[in-house]
Amino acid sequence: MRWSFFLLLLGGFFLLKAPAQALERVPQSLTLSGQGVQLRELLRLGPQDFPSIVLAFPALLQEEDLQVVRQSKDCRIVFQPLGEGPPEGPVAKRLAALQAKKEKVQEGLAALSLEEKHLKELKRLPGESAQDFLTALSSRYRQILEKKRALQKELAQLHRREEALRQALSLKKFTYFRLQALCTPPRTLELVVEYPVEGVSFRREREVQVLPGRGQLIIRDFLRLKESLGKPFSKIEILWETSPPGPEILKPPPFHPWWVGEPPIRPMLKIQAGARLKAPGPPPKPTLYGKLYRLRHISLRPGISQLLPLETRKLPADFRVEIPAYFRPRAYLAVSFRPGTYLPQARTRFFLGKVLLSQRRLSDLRPGQKYTFYLGSDPWVEVEKEILKDYQETVGVVRKMKRWTRIWKIKVRYHHPQSLPVVLYERLPVSRRKEVKVKVKANPPWDDLSPEGRALWRFNLREGQNLIIRLEAVVEFPVS
Repeated sequence: MRWSFFLLLLGGFFLLKAPAQALERVPQSLTLSGQGVQLRELLRLGPQDFPSIVLAFPALLQEEDLQVVRQSKDCRIVFQPLGEGPPEGPVAKRLAALQAKKEKVQEGLAALSLEEKHLKELKRLPGESAQDFLTALSSRYRQILEKKRALQKELAQLHRREEALRQALSLKKFTYFRLQALCTPPRTLELVVEYPVEGVSFRREREVQVLPGRGQLIIRDFLRLKESLGKPFSKIEILWETSPPGPEILKPPPFHPWWVGEPPIRPMLKIQAGARLKAPGPPPKPTLYGKLYRLRHISLRPGISQLLPLETRKLPADFRVEIPAYFRPRAYLAVSFRPGTYLPQARTRFFLGKVLLSQRRLSDLRPGQKYTFYLGSDPWVEVEKEILKDYQETVGVVRKMKRWTRIWKIKVRYHHPQSLPVVLYERLPVSRRKEVKVKVKANPPWDDLSPEGRALWRFNLREGQNLIIRLEAVVEFPVS
């Protein structure tokens, strides 16, 4: 009842004022920050709008949330809160018309259900044949069923259209204010107001284009922006205030008594005699590299997500191909670089040239630090591993020994149009037992071999060049 009275009062007010109103509302900018979204509007009123006019704002606002940024000095402005009300705008009108259609269809379905219930209660009239009664009843049932199916199909379509419109207007209530203005002498009034709004989502997205031939990364940052305020914005300015996260604020741990002979509240640290406890290193210094992005002449449609370009950076990078032959014979493309500026975390898509390799969320990248990313399987390098011989035999006369011999080869086919450093790893047999003898040889020989048996080769290949590494391992151990 209260809502009906409010709508009636509001509608009557607009009807009385409609012939004389010349109100113009021009959205100027959207300011995005970690604290929320602010909308700035230009309000232009003619003298006929004085002394008051009712305005709807797409947010749940208090009186102090509405800030007058600019106004004429010789005008007195007062915003009087009227409370919450239904949304306004083109999408709200379409939603209202759609809901009226839904109600009409639902009423039709309810009427058909009542008619169907009535048919179930019908009885054959005296003197009416059973066949005629059942034929008429079946015919009427079929008509009702066809109408219900048609109305249910129409209702489902209206539901889908309503869901699409809800994406364009997520707010269920607007806030209404009465604007009272007094200017001397009377003239057209222009004032700029700013207020927080809901229904605007935004995030950073990034594309990293990998160009091994140039030794370069091209990093493009975008703003993913979607507004669902129920009205389009034309040629407004987008201001995005970014700031990196500050340092983690720590506090001393709570004190717990060291009760002897009782189980401790929390496990004590096991410290050996002579050991020294050291505090962890200082937290990383805060990165004070906030930035203000300013995008002009942007048009937004309600419910439509848009990708707006922010900036492009070109960074030198080192590329290499890594082949862990000890696992699956597959090559991986790796890139190492040092960003010159702070790069906030973002969902990132990696491209090799114009081919999409992968996408993932990357954490903050700080200037001067070295980062290495693996871009997934390298389709331009083929790797094959083939076992040539694998057998065991017993050797020795006085002391019997088992000898296990394996001979295998690794073949690499290189198809990159540019020459990149290639690093290949292979796992070789090793033993920590003195009675076990291990001999391994490779052609070409490895460049590095760790005590754990991790052999490493480094080489450079040209497009179309093949490489074959042949390995032989002989392991001898006592029969017993």
